[in-house]
Amino acid sequence: MKKKKQFDNSRILFVLEHFFPYVGGAETLSYLLTKKLAEKGYKVQVLTTLHDKKLNKNEVIEGVHIHRIDCRNRFLFTLRALRPALRMAKNSDLIISSTYNAAIPAWWAAKRSSLPSILIFHEIWGKLWFRLPYLKRFQRIAYWAFEQLIARLNFTKVVAVSDYTKERLTTYFKEEALVRIYNGIDYREFEGHQWNAPGQFQPLFLGRLGVSKGIDLLIPAMDQFLDQHPDCLFRVILPDRPRALSAQIRQDIKDLKHSERVILINSLPFDELLEMMCRSSCIIVPSYSEGFGFVAVEAAAMGIPVVSSGQGALNETVSGRHVNMESLSPEGLCQALEKARKGVWSESKLKSFELEENTGQYVLLIKEVLNRSKS
Repeated sequence: MKKKKQFDNSRILFVLEHFFPYVGGAETLSYLLTKKLAEKGYKVQVLTTLHDKKLNKNEVIEGVHIHRIDCRNRFLFTLRALRPALRMAKNSDLIISSTYNAAIPAWWAAKRSSLPSILIFHEIWGKLWFRLPYLKRFQRIAYWAFEQLIARLNFTKVVAVSDYTKERLTTYFKEEALVRIYNGIDYREFEGHQWNAPGQFQPLFLGRLGVSKGIDLLIPAMDQFLDQHPDCLFRVILPDRPRALSAQIRQDIKDLKHSERVILINSLPFDELLEMMCRSSCIIVPSYSEGFGFVAVEAAAMGIPVVSSGQGALNETVSGRHVNMESLSPEGLCQALEKARKGVWSESKLKSFELEENTGQYVLLIKEVLNRSKS
């Protein structure tokens, strides 16, 4: 006789600045985790932004109840989400959020409702805010202060997505509150996609557009490299948001001496993106810091070599064939690209970051927090 499945009917509220169908590594993980929890019988609600007016303000997807606030500015979401989060907390047993802008309304609702809470810290920059490009002085100060505030909120548990991030967070949180859960990817999505290097050296840059991604190092490095190697070209997949930053970077690339050999691409369907990655000579990840490094992990899953800055968690997540920049500068990137062009790779054992393991660890953590709150 088969045993009946045991379901947990606890009610979980996720407060997230972005959620499905918003495209991003963290957003994909949130969607898959909420779906898995709903499958296990949890009552799952998500409070997030209406980032696209074509979306419904309220809908149910895969058993997950989604409530979207008509607020496309994620900083404004911090304030606009306070009242809805508190209202939804009244019908919840646990609140889960992530950095940055959703953390305050989640914490506020949890404290006012005496609920346990979990915060997922995707990255923490600290004084790096004062070295990053594309920011005005008042922005550096404001972002640093905001991050310091988030890092002092008293959540029941704080999840770091890498050992690097966890170590950085020990300055702010007690050891017993910290848990490391690596991000994960679904390796089935990459089956059938394998690296097939072109004859011509064609590096590729892609990923979320942000001030920490090292694009200010990449732009002059491309011109220097193309000056020395007229037979090469670069591809850059550049999202159009944030709009001001995207426009500035596009203009900087157009102003390059060899701009005709830098191919700008907006966005691609997922399968086409993977195909383009596989047809590149290598993937460039010149970030000032990475809390995890999805692009590097996805590249390794398809056997694609990576040119990496080696900063932040990249030393944990880069594997397979790779070259690390010796200095965080355009010159350091050019030198690394030269090694890549010659095929002079370092090679390490491939690391695996399974999505199933990631969601499984979150489910165990959620059960632990819920059980403690009920005892």
